[in-house]
Amino acid sequence: MMRTRQLGVLAAVGAWAATAGADDRTSCSNAYVAAQTRRSEHRLLAARDQLRACARQECANFMQGQLIKDCAEWLGQVEGSIPSVVLAASNASGADLTDVTVRMDGVIVARRLDGAALDVDPGSHVFSFDAPGAPTVTESAVALEGTKNQVIRATLRIAATGSEGPPSLSSARRGAHETEASAEDAAANAGSGAGWAYLAFGVGAGGIAVGSIFGVLALQTQSSLNGACTNFRCLPSSQSDINDLHLRSWVSNIGFGVGAAGVALGIVVVATRGSVGSPRQAYVAPALTPWLGFGATGITGTFE
Repeated sequence: MMRTRQLGVLAAVGAWAATAGADDRTSCSNAYVAAQTRRSEHRLLAARDQLRACARQECANFMQGQLIKDCAEWLGQVEGSIPSVVLAASNASGADLTDVTVRMDGVIVARRLDGAALDVDPGSHVFSFDAPGAPTVTESAVALEGTKNQVIRATLRIAATGSEGPPSLSSARRGAHETEASAEDAAANAGSGAGWAYLAFGVGAGGIAVGSIFGVLALQTQSSLNGACTNFRCLPSSQSDINDLHLRSWVSNIGFGVGAAGVALGIVVVATRGSVGSPRQAYVAPALTPWLGFGATGITGTFE
């Protein structure tokens, strides 16, 4: 029944527009017909514009008021069916952004975000968000007929600049970690150099101790031989003591030689570092080689 009435009204409007030459009558009738076509195509925004045109007071006297009555009724239905979206954008930390340009399906729909709702036709749409210093972010959404204030949000990653204020927490943590790593490296270098120094002094102390012990034993053996030897001539029974004297003297000399080399190496390590465990500069270990010979010891090497 409703469709029959609408077809009758359309036919009457067409016949009336054909005989009436007034611009208002033509405008009202064209809007009346176009509104129903746009509505059937789900182009609700265009349908709303046409219904607003034929719902004007200028159209009230045409067709005994039926035209404006239909347009006003359909306008209310279409406005209730038009979906709306709210465009929003935030940075990586979640703070809202306003200086953002948004395109919907390639057409600019907002040059600044203010939180206001935007009416759109139902269906699938592509929204592109652009902000200074950030790459474009694209979001796709389906606007459902009759759904209001659907939020379309994009997260924009704005490039950091030197004038954006204090560093972020992650940057501060990263700097702290780098500082700690540098301190650990310095401590490791210090510990390494100190270890070489302690090792050298330990070897030196051990060599001196061995040299001292065998030196005392050699002196004791020599003292016992003083009574058995005259004018560098010794009794045959003293040959064992003579051998012990030579051995103990030789071991004592080697011990003192190693001790002297160890102490000298430790002093060199400390001198090149400033003090053990507290480096004043990066440590470069000297290439040292201790050497021993009959009756003499020493070290050779290069220093940087």
